[in-house]
Amino acid sequence: MNQSKLCGMLGICKKAGRLITGSDLVLEAVRSKKNTPLLVLLSADASANTVKKVRNCCTYYQKCVAVLPISGEQLAHTVGKTGVISTAAITEEGLINAVLKLLTANSDNEEQREENV
Repeated sequence: MNQSKLCGMLGICKKAGRLITGSDLVLEAVRSKKNTPLLVLLSADASANTVKKVRNCCTYYQKCVAVLPISGEQLAHTVGKTGVISTAAITEEGLINAVLKLLTANSDNEEQREENV
């Protein structure tokens, strides 16, 4: 997958106001009934503690979690913030489908590369 396409889609989510960033805000949104995220995203370099907290919360509240193939710094830069963002959530179903399509295309490409080796 072209990472620039994924970053572009995440930028569109942010501009549309359908992207929540930051572990605390994402977990709060998962727990709330209003504006509930349908897809929670973790950066590739998220800490083990963050991954555990997010996965446990999402499992309990039955939300999907996906790991992005980009770092926290790249994720922050993509959404126009400084520093590192390890957790984000998308709240619009159409945008979620587009991001999942890009992520599954990435996993299919990686499987094909492994088969060719």
